[in-house]
Amino acid sequence: MKLPGTFVVVVAFVAACASVQTAPPTVRSELVPTGKLRVGLILSNQVLVTKDPQTGELRGVTVTLSKALAKRVGVPFEPVGYPNPALLVQSFGKNEWDTAFLAFDPARARDVEFSPAYMVVDNTYLVPVLRQNLIPPQWPTADALATGQGAFRRL
Repeated sequence: MKLPGTFVVVVAFVAACASVQTAPPTVRSELVPTGKLRVGLILSNQVLVTKDPQTGELRGVTVTLSKALAKRVGVPFEPVGYPNPALLVQSFGKNEWDTAFLAFDPARARDVEFSPAYMVVDNTYLVPVLRQNLIPPQWPTADALATGQGAFRRL
């Protein structure tokens, strides 16, 4: 079962209504049927979300985007935390969240619809300076290395 393109709607909605403070009731009822914006967040990715150890408050780019969307829709933001991507993927179809933040994987696209990227991250692999002379000149670039099908689901 493929879930509705809620995330695509969310991103398009935020981009299209920058000057609008609240959404029309029809949009609100379709996007947030529970009356609050439930957002699936992967708590293990500190680039996207962190938890303040003293207050427990969540912060990060996905939290900021979620709060902005909730404000525009005119509903409260409710984070739904998952310890890792695999558990978020397992929640597909269980009506636990209204939108979620997750890396694109073609296998996942069979079950949910993905928006265009909201963030681009340059990831590289590193080699200690002392070992640089051990790397053969024909060392493949990262985009030439295979990670195996479904690698993102195992993270």
